[in-house]
Amino acid sequence: MSGPVERLIELAGRRCEEAARLLAQRTRTLEESRRRGALLAQYRGEYGARREALARDGAEAARLENLRRFLARISEAELEQREQEAACEARLREARLAWQEAKRRLEAFEALGRRR
Repeated sequence: MSGPVERLIELAGRRCEEAARLLAQRTRTLEESRRRGALLAQYRGEYGARREALARDGAEAARLENLRRFLARISEAELEQREQEAACEARLREARLAWQEAKRRLEAFEALGRRR
């Protein structure tokens, strides 16, 4: 027979599982965001080196200007990416706190159930 304490444990267990799933999802999202940031930094490095090499070799001004604009767009994208990463980190912290609270509640109900 399922009493009120058992039902509370069951509900708290579900909430804890939901919080754990959200935590895992937010962790994956942050990892993806960091990978995108690293990729942008890699592109900026590669295209910066290419522009420097072309400038040394005396490339035409129009080509150098196009690369300069492209590098500026990459820098803007990096800034946006850092902002998105910071938002992902904040959401991850919130999810971690929610999971910890759900786990504490579950453990409290389980302890109550054991005492009964």
